[in-house]
Amino acid sequence: MESLQHLEGVIKNRLKNRLLVIASNTAPYVHFFQKDKVQHRIGTGGVVSALNAVLEASGGTWVAASQGDADSEAMDKDGFISVPPKKPAYRFRPLFLSKGDTNGYLHGVSNAAIVPWAHNAYVRPRFEEAWWKSYEKVNRQFADAIIKSIGDQDGFVWIQDYQLSLCSQYVKEKRPDLVVAQFWHVPWPNADVFKVNPWGEHILKGLLHNDLLGFHVPQYGFNFVDAVDQTLPARIDRESNTIHYQKGQTVIRHFPISIHYQGIHQEAKSIRPPALNQIRKNLGGTSQRFLVGLERFDYTKGLIEKFRGFDRFLEKNPEYQGKVTLVQVASPTREAVKEYRDYADDVVRVIEEINWKYEMGRWQPIILLHEFVSRQMLLSLYRLADACLVTSLHEGMNLVAKEYVTSKTDGDGVLILSKFTGAARELKSALLINPFSTHEISDAIKQAMEMPKAERMERMHQMQTYIREHDVFQWAADMLESISRLESSSPISSQK
Repeated sequence: MESLQHLEGVIKNRLKNRLLVIASNTAPYVHFFQKDKVQHRIGTGGVVSALNAVLEASGGTWVAASQGDADSEAMDKDGFISVPPKKPAYRFRPLFLSKGDTNGYLHGVSNAAIVPWAHNAYVRPRFEEAWWKSYEKVNRQFADAIIKSIGDQDGFVWIQDYQLSLCSQYVKEKRPDLVVAQFWHVPWPNADVFKVNPWGEHILKGLLHNDLLGFHVPQYGFNFVDAVDQTLPARIDRESNTIHYQKGQTVIRHFPISIHYQGIHQEAKSIRPPALNQIRKNLGGTSQRFLVGLERFDYTKGLIEKFRGFDRFLEKNPEYQGKVTLVQVASPTREAVKEYRDYADDVVRVIEEINWKYEMGRWQPIILLHEFVSRQMLLSLYRLADACLVTSLHEGMNLVAKEYVTSKTDGDGVLILSKFTGAARELKSALLINPFSTHEISDAIKQAMEMPKAERMERMHQMQTYIREHDVFQWAADMLESISRLESSSPISSQK
């Protein structure tokens, strides 16, 4: 736990008396009614897991949109919920948004416009002016909740992702003394793609109110600087990757996000063999080999490409028919957006087509778990799987790849990873593939199935060592230390 101790030291020595406030759309905890009692579950997604680990280590406040119908019941008189429920370490302030604002801010601007734009996806982004008004309104609501949470204290505000690209501007307008940083979790498009967004200039100006702006990989930062250079009258120092705009400056850095290695590894290790054997049996017998995938029903994740590649593998290697099963966990997501609903329908049709083509007896090639699975179930699937297939068409990082590697407590398994993920730049011992190429996916699956154990173990060891040394606590410490270095070298502007 050296990295956790390092983070705790950074928090103590660098933050000093500042209150750490994280802001994101996704909530860390969801409270709901079950048999007239308030129950809870942790929020979904790798980013939530990562940030939850940081706040448990540091304390502070998390401001996020409410996602549970019992959140208001769980709040105290000041509007906070102490979490985790059994051992409180920080406070969660849920923000209650109207359905109309949620539709415009989240389903509209964030998911129907920014996501396909940022990922340069083969889905046309939609830009509706009414959505933008809701987006501005909700970003102001977040900023007000952040300021109210800090009160008269000094604070460090850490904003997350594309849903809140204007939030730092609204925070700085009222509290220019606060240190504000933001991490952009998705790719930043190149300059030509950037220009198609009619709100691009507003987004740039909003983000330039951050003292520090972080991306997963250097290229996204370079793309951002190019967009500023071609759009705003800013002075850019490319050597230091600093942008001077109006009365302030924003430093651009890259910080590859990671996971809580020790926590996930120990949790996976605690799952006993009888539980694993039962899951294996439920999935179709004890003699099968398994591939696993975990994605949202999201067109950027390359699900159809994955299944077409698996189809080609079975077609070219008939000896594996009846012996290898791909278990795909696909949690529902963004179902209010038509493009995501249509994509989910397309995915299901492809699965049904492939299963009809190959199924024999009790065996079917693809098992789809279209539901939210428990953490124990997910880690069990990772442990059981001979290989994990990550076929994202374009992605800032991908924490599933890191979770799979971390969960292989016996050190035996193969990661098949899209070269268009940020994780591919770190996990170089994975089998890297072009997800648009079905034959590369097919060949990688065959290589994984036939790879000698010694090679599998060596590749996995190299990746586990890297993730252990570059975990989520190191990621957080790097960002916090970067802010501290900025302040020690030159005062952060109090006006933007």
